[in-house]
Amino acid sequence: YGLTTELQREGQRAVYSIREAKGAQTLYYRAIIHRAHGDEISRESVPEVVPPRLDGAELAAASTIIEAARSRSSDSLTLAAVIVKRLKEARPGDEASLLLGPNPSNPRLVNVAVDLLRAAQVPARTVNGIALEPERRNAGFVYWLEVYDKGFWKPVYPGEARAEVLRYYMPWWRGRGPFVEVEGGSNVDYDISTSRSYELSMQTALNQQRSLEQRL
Repeated sequence: YGLTTELQREGQRAVYSIREAKGAQTLYYRAIIHRAHGDEISRESVPEVVPPRLDGAELAAASTIIEAARSRSSDSLTLAAVIVKRLKEARPGDEASLLLGPNPSNPRLVNVAVDLLRAAQVPARTVNGIALEPERRNAGFVYWLEVYDKGFWKPVYPGEARAEVLRYYMPWWRGRGPFVEVEGGSNVDYDISTSRSYELSMQTALNQQRSLEQRL
């Protein structure tokens, strides 16, 4: 298989390609990451806000939730937090329930919150990630949203995870696209494993120390 990367609006995508393949195929992708420090995160310009397409009852429900949330918030981050809280407290027959639909999943709640924020002209996006700890096979995805505030994207977590757990959340891709897409095949399955490399961690720490010493 050939392996290339494609730049997309909110990141990049790995692309495997082969002219002809028969039978079951197994592909592996490995990524080595380290924690970013404050000086590695740069400011971003104000992104364009594309409002969602809402009409009829959905538009009325969205407007009601947004106006109520605005009266209980002071900035973009608190507005996002109030909207998420309102969606989590949805009751049968109310505005939040109408927008979420029956038996909403966590990704659905995040996507609806992003739509409401965009409808309020607040830059927001869906984040799909994994928890790096505990190390395990069959690691599932976790979902949250990011809100643009004063030059930076800041996370808003809909779950009840503790701060020590959230620090191990790693964003993998942003937006609503699927984790994997296939052309010319079917029955795609995947498995994600996470593990810590202590040797790599030590080398990364030494490299960062040398970089800091050079700056000084």
